[in-house]
Amino acid sequence: MAQGDHVTLVLEAEDVTHGLYLDGYDVDLVAVPRRTDRATFVADRPGKFRLRCSKVCGTLHPFMLGELIVPPQFALLAGHRHNGIGGGRNRGVSPGRLA
Repeated sequence: MAQGDHVTLVLEAEDVTHGLYLDGYDVDLVAVPRRTDRATFVADRPGKFRLRCSKVCGTLHPFMLGELIVPPQFALLAGHRHNGIGGGRNRGVSPGRLA
């Protein structure tokens, strides 16, 4: 994903109530058995954001973790330059400084 993308998270539960909280974006989903919860947001901040189960759901609850990684926009431009994408238009542009 890239900074500025619209992201939709969908949480479904089959067994017990589960929750999903995304640090940094204040997204908090709760899905009870046989129900779905969803949230859409814009990934407008670069960084690594922790995902975790927010409802005690069983013995594996402490291990229900993940992360959302949103790279900064300049990192994407630098990657395109190194991959030859853009026909040389990004020549001379260094990460963190757009010319």
